[in-house]
Amino acid sequence: MKAVLFDVHGTLVVKGPREALDAAQNAIVDYLSRHGFAVTLERYRQALADNAKRFRRDVEELNEVGFYQWYECLLADLGIPLQDRDWIDRLNEEFGRASAATAHPMPHALEVLSQLRRAYRLGVVSNSMAPNTRRDLAVAGLADAFDSVVISTDVGKRKPHPYIFNLALANLGVTAEEAVFVGDHPIEDIAGAKRVGMKAILIQSPSRADTRWSELRRGDSALPPAEPDATIEDLAELPDAIARV
Repeated sequence: MKAVLFDVHGTLVVKGPREALDAAQNAIVDYLSRHGFAVTLERYRQALADNAKRFRRDVEELNEVGFYQWYECLLADLGIPLQDRDWIDRLNEEFGRASAATAHPMPHALEVLSQLRRAYRLGVVSNSMAPNTRRDLAVAGLADAFDSVVISTDVGKRKPHPYIFNLALANLGVTAEEAVFVGDHPIEDIAGAKRVGMKAILIQSPSRADTRWSELRRGDSALPPAEPDATIEDLAELPDAIARV
């Protein structure tokens, strides 16, 4: 084994879901108000829901919506004129700063990554907004641990699509057979990684503890659940699990 790749949220980074989301949404509403656009929190949340519906088919087909495309459509729903990308970056900076304030590493993440770096190339593959996930990794103190970071809004495809995994493998200069993927989602992480030929280790995230695998299926409906090569409950177990797979 030459490389270990990771999911981010629920695997390496934990955030206070409700608190982080509330703070981030209020930060955007405040930013819009300061720039002359009076938007209530309720209206903003409705626009978010409408935007999610608009792009649902893309997500189901594992096509990722671009970062700026998402924001441009969201602003249009709010009746806000088209803004340039620098303005959108500043708006998202407000969102990301508030959201990342509650980001912290999973237990034992720092020491385990430090240990693994001595023997493996490390990478990240995440379904998320790239600027915000990079900020989360930085706030959690993990950003410098990785040789490659591949995020869906940068590359146009979402896990479990093979493209995003294969791109990460190419970035690390390894084959699928030389890599193991670690994640908390049975379809996006485990089945997706195994489909391209990687070994896969499931970390049992508390956020998914009561969720049936059948309820997690989305996107590529032809992709069945796959059994992980190992299952762990704590990242401290990961080095031994990698040695066994």
